[in-house]
Amino acid sequence: MITGGIKFFKRSKALFLDGASAIASSNSDVANNILSSNKFIKWESFGSNDMTTETIEITFDSATINRIFLIATNFKEFTVKYDVAGTPTDFTNVLSLDGELIEIEETNYNKDTAYYEFDSVTTDKIYITIMQTQIADQEKSLERFYATEEIGTLTGYPIVAKEELDQNINKQETLSGNMSIQKRIETFNATLSFKNYTPNQNDYDIMNDITISIEPFLVWLCGGKFGDNFRVARRNWLLKDVYNVQAISKLSFKWNKNIYLAGFSGNVKLTQSTEALWHNQGYNTKF
Repeated sequence: MITGGIKFFKRSKALFLDGASAIASSNSDVANNILSSNKFIKWESFGSNDMTTETIEITFDSATINRIFLIATNFKEFTVKYDVAGTPTDFTNVLSLDGELIEIEETNYNKDTAYYEFDSVTTDKIYITIMQTQIADQEKSLERFYATEEIGTLTGYPIVAKEELDQNINKQETLSGNMSIQKRIETFNATLSFKNYTPNQNDYDIMNDITISIEPFLVWLCGGKFGDNFRVARRNWLLKDVYNVQAISKLSFKWNKNIYLAGFSGNVKLTQSTEALWHNQGYNTKF
């Protein structure tokens, strides 16, 4: 099973704004919806049931990947393969949320998000084949697909401070004395606080990498943990809560009491990044 702390990944290698495309066996006109960071759109089959096999083919510029997400889906029986010279090929040494798999071939999946770790491959196409849904005969649906590489997993547990989904609420009093309330699309923000943190080269290297990164990256607070790992299932820590973010603070960690063999303290602020604006403006990332 997947264990560990907060995980970080490179931005997906299969994004529509980078030229990736998706075709589906039904309702293909909206298949490209899965190739974005937008959780308010999705692909859904049309006229499907558990006797109908649906397929999705995702094509992108050749890239190396070792992690895949199927986010906010209702798939129960499905397979995921990658392309080798025009042939659908199984991933190897697969680790899923539930444990080790020989390949990505699920027959009784029951979570709203699937995640897989596997040996790195270089490919330009992914094949998804869906046979059944978790509730019989529903339309098959998928919100987001990410094909990526892992940056790293924290082995320790920083304090996740100032964690919020900000709706940028605008309040105005009307002439009648009532309040006019406007809520916008919510954005994710969080600060990872490393206070008197146990000396850990792995975790320091990860935080250094993400703070100097020019590109946005993905953060997964739950790190693949679910169910009994949490007494309360709440937003930001659910399996489907994978956020495209950028670090907006410098890496300014200090030794505790100036003792070099001691731990370190510092904060790293993360905020949700708008992919399209980052792509259009180059290195001048917009939020």
